[in-house]
Amino acid sequence: MLSSIEKIGELVVNKGISSQKNIEGKILIINLNKDNTSFKEITIEDFDISKIEKYLYKEGASKGNNPAPIAQITEVEKTFNKKLRNWLCNCENILGLEENDLHFVRKINQTLDTNRVKIIDALVEKLNTLNVPKKVKKFVTIRLDDGNKFLGDYEVFRKAVEFFENQKTKKASADENICSVCGKKREKVSGKAGIFKFYTIDKPGFIAGGFKESQAWKNFPICATCIDMLRKGKSFIESRLTFKFYGLNYIVIPRILTDDVDTLEEIVNIFSDTSQVISLKNRVKKRITQDENEILEYLASKKDVLTLNFLFLQKQQSAERILLLIEDVLPSRIKTIFEAKEFVDGVFNEDFNFGRIRTFFSKSDADKKTYDLDKCFLEIVDAVFKGQKLNFTFLSKFFIQTIRKEFVNDAYYLPRIKDAMMCMSFFEKLGLIDF
Repeated sequence: MLSSIEKIGELVVNKGISSQKNIEGKILIINLNKDNTSFKEITIEDFDISKIEKYLYKEGASKGNNPAPIAQITEVEKTFNKKLRNWLCNCENILGLEENDLHFVRKINQTLDTNRVKIIDALVEKLNTLNVPKKVKKFVTIRLDDGNKFLGDYEVFRKAVEFFENQKTKKASADENICSVCGKKREKVSGKAGIFKFYTIDKPGFIAGGFKESQAWKNFPICATCIDMLRKGKSFIESRLTFKFYGLNYIVIPRILTDDVDTLEEIVNIFSDTSQVISLKNRVKKRITQDENEILEYLASKKDVLTLNFLFLQKQQSAERILLLIEDVLPSRIKTIFEAKEFVDGVFNEDFNFGRIRTFFSKSDADKKTYDLDKCFLEIVDAVFKGQKLNFTFLSKFFIQTIRKEFVNDAYYLPRIKDAMMCMSFFEKLGLIDF
């Protein structure tokens, strides 16, 4: 899976495609004067995805307690001091920084320190005049040279971002070893890439080599180049190939089976172009989920020169948890699923989708706040995509429970009976149950 994400990252970089998802938000900008010796004003602008490199924005870095060159505002004073100023102060401690660069950074820090109260008051005032919904994100950053240049316009700050990234991976790295992604011997490899948050080395069970963090690189060593490609590939997948699935989310990760990358390139090209995405949405007539952006019918039309991985992730603050990983699904299997759907549509003269299954596998009790039957639902989804047998008694128990509840409560239960019959017909057509 990682090699597939790395390959997508390579395509994204080679074609100059932005891998970041669009962010709706406002940026409060602290503008300094021409020689960066005094505070000038606070200005506001929309978050512009085309300026992502100028902002030095990294997804996830603006959250939490880590210092960052651009930060999402929680409490103005806290965000300014703990995030923005701390990051710039840390820039003074970078090893090998040239004297003129060090002087430049120190001058900016001195200006921010001298004008700290004035800047915080101005930020609060501007924030109070900002008439936008609460859900709109608000960020704060700095612009230098009379408000003409962002931090990302200067090489010293771009190097700082790279330096801090390397520091994170340094503790769990080794020299002159083979990268597990590209298969080449590299000067340095690390086991602390931090691509997905469900993998961690702060717990003993995740670490090889006697449970020592310094030996964690042995789990799956990755070189710096591949780490960069993986981050860009993951960012593209999360922004363009993430879809809704009845209260859950999944990402599609295509993997090429041959050296011919044309199909993968076609997928990347389509989903990097808004107009092509809209055109694709108009062409796709059949869906098996409620997400209007679903692309499974399009993928079903491809030849079996690639496989598809479906990763269901649950994000909890800064952590991630794998709910289900369905690996190596061929386009021909997707096509078979759509053929079974068409058969059921024709028999019942209604549209069948996974929502009919979800009706019976969401909550064991309607009063529950959470969907406690997610595991059962995903087991069925897994069986559908892999062609594995389902237990008839297991299915019928949940069908009858839901129908009984609606019958007892004088609800119009006949549609639920029809839903259950459509599900059974769908499973039988796929050969997952036998009568």
